[in-house]
Amino acid sequence: MDTMMHDDCVMINLQALDINKKTHSIQNQPKSANPADAQQTGPDSALNSLLATLPSLGQALHSKEPLQQMMAVQKVRQILSYEGQVSSVISEVINAGVVPCLIEMLQRNDAQELQFEAAWALTNIASDSSEHTTWLVGQGVVPIFVGLLGSSSASVTEQAVWGLSNIAGDSTHMRDVVLSSQGAFQSIIQLLNTPSLSSSLRENLAWALSNLLRGTPHPPQHFVEAAIPTLRALIDVDTTASGSGMVDALWALSYCTDGENDRIEVVVRAGVIPQLVFHLSSPDENVLLPALRCIGHIATGSEQQTAALLTTNLLQQLTQLVAAPHVPGKEPPSDTILKECCWTLSNISAGTTAQIQQLISSGVFPHVVSLTASSTLKVRKEALWCICNVLSGGTEEHVRYLIEELGSLSVLAKVIDPAQEPELLVVALDGVQIVLNNGETFKALHSLNVNPYHAMLNNTGVAAAIQAVAATPSASAARDVAQGILAMASS
Repeated sequence: MDTMMHDDCVMINLQALDINKKTHSIQNQPKSANPADAQQTGPDSALNSLLATLPSLGQALHSKEPLQQMMAVQKVRQILSYEGQVSSVISEVINAGVVPCLIEMLQRNDAQELQFEAAWALTNIASDSSEHTTWLVGQGVVPIFVGLLGSSSASVTEQAVWGLSNIAGDSTHMRDVVLSSQGAFQSIIQLLNTPSLSSSLRENLAWALSNLLRGTPHPPQHFVEAAIPTLRALIDVDTTASGSGMVDALWALSYCTDGENDRIEVVVRAGVIPQLVFHLSSPDENVLLPALRCIGHIATGSEQQTAALLTTNLLQQLTQLVAAPHVPGKEPPSDTILKECCWTLSNISAGTTAQIQQLISSGVFPHVVSLTASSTLKVRKEALWCICNVLSGGTEEHVRYLIEELGSLSVLAKVIDPAQEPELLVVALDGVQIVLNNGETFKALHSLNVNPYHAMLNNTGVAAAIQAVAATPSASAARDVAQGILAMASS
């Protein structure tokens, strides 16, 4: 019997590279705020007043007086840090012709505070639209930012990291522009392996590395392989706090495992699975979600890769998560976490019969069955996939367990309704068809006169529900499946 491994979660979340950028505003700056920056939170009139000064600021940027230059670049930076109307503000700054001067200041190794302010301003230009980012890259900032990764000023280095990360987070094309810039990737890895990094620099470096590894088409595999040891160190609970790059490192590992089995194998061979499973016990869903996503990706891999997951206490952790909604006094996980858990379990259930037996022995299935009644469609769908995969690929004992002990046919009957969400309805109907196919197999195997599941279809209300779907006037995939099931049942 064929199993139905699916990767809906991967396609929905990682089909394309979503923009992943951060504006460097006063609230998340790496140094103390300049009191003058309080203007940025004022009304539109304050912004208009600032924009009106751009011509004079352009002149001041070319001044021979260092103090005038510093005050001018700080004002430009304040304008670009202004919250709201970001795109129009950036366009005004670009049109004022001040960006070339900022890029010149970016190369002033003799004036690191000036470098920092210019880097901050340019970083915020790269935080907006692809159009602005592409224009900025065309001005040649990428190799300059890369050069600043080796600055003797930690603030300048961190700002350069931020700028490169915003550029790489724009699109896979911009990601590849940064990857192809000589020394960019290697410098980020080297910095991450430097002892005694500040937590903010480590966090920004981890974010930059994750942006360099995400998106499809995937980056060349040699970048992934080079990054894995560093990522493994970043998710080590004994050495890294969750706010110091761990979350971005977990996301980076999830990007590394998104795809073919050879990509997954690099991560499995690195021995990170026990660390990933450990993070499933985190109370912080910001940690839990990427760890779970990475494990789910591994579960889409080969039989051996799934087996590597099952040598840990993964099933115990997943059982605790999916059981939590029914434990009195316990804060339940979010629907996103429950969906990811069921997605992971459904991919494991598409494995071997031995792996299905491990799932059943773990006691997780009663909780999966209960989640088919979830109020959230994405949770119900993944829970149904998990059940259908066992009905499809399990042994006779596994199928009987789901149908006779857990009442899976009644579960399917509740889903089969003409008004049901079409994709969910088709999954449920496919499950019924699989049950009937199994029944035919058991009938032949045990020399029975009738399919043992025909009567159960009537007793559980499944047959009536299927007839209602088959009678709908509009053509649909669900109606076709339902009519096929009725034809099989009557033969």
